[in-house]
Amino acid sequence: MRELVYYVAVSLDGRIAAPDDTFDDFPQTGDHIDMILREWTDTIPAVGLRMLGLTAPRTRFDTVLMGWNTYAAGLSVTTDPYPHLEQFVLSRSRRADAVPPGITLTGRDPVELVRELRQRPGADIWLCGGGRIAAALSGEIDRMVLNRARGGQAPVRRRRSRSAVAAAGPLDAVPLRRHRRRVHTHPVTARRPPGSPRGPSSVVAGAGFEPATSGL
Repeated sequence: MRELVYYVAVSLDGRIAAPDDTFDDFPQTGDHIDMILREWTDTIPAVGLRMLGLTAPRTRFDTVLMGWNTYAAGLSVTTDPYPHLEQFVLSRSRRADAVPPGITLTGRDPVELVRELRQRPGADIWLCGGGRIAAALSGEIDRMVLNRARGGQAPVRRRRSRSAVAAAGPLDAVPLRRHRRRVHTHPVTARRPPGSPRGPSSVVAGAGFEPATSGL
């Protein structure tokens, strides 16, 4: 079955953006960029692929989910950031014509949407940025890949904007940290063990995930 992968850049102190929701503090050069170009080509926007002469293989991801704020961050450059992927923008306040043809703007429950997408054939589903969407889908995320970098001051948030990453403790300086949801054999089908916390605190470093060493 397809997996939902939260692949996102975070600072060493666990932040995914600056206080004004910009990303300028994250470095745009370095070894991590080489890794992205080599292993995560599917996550590069079309404008970047064209500039670099690359083609997205669609072997890691063929679908991307993002909230409106994540989508809108690139509107000064393009209205169609990932045409090589099936794109879903989640918003309950925007009209369908706010995005060009080929992008699905939906106000559906993101959990229901992800569960439906999982049943379709294809590569994995990329959850692209956005602390609020990550919070809403915290119980559905199968893997996290945290691209560590310096800079950034806005934490992944709970639904009421409470910091989740900061509560998880200091993050190490490994450039790419991968976590996979633990598999539990409790007779009752559940994504979390009894008594484990809900919300994005466990998405980052807690009860529901453990560092992954292979298969990613």
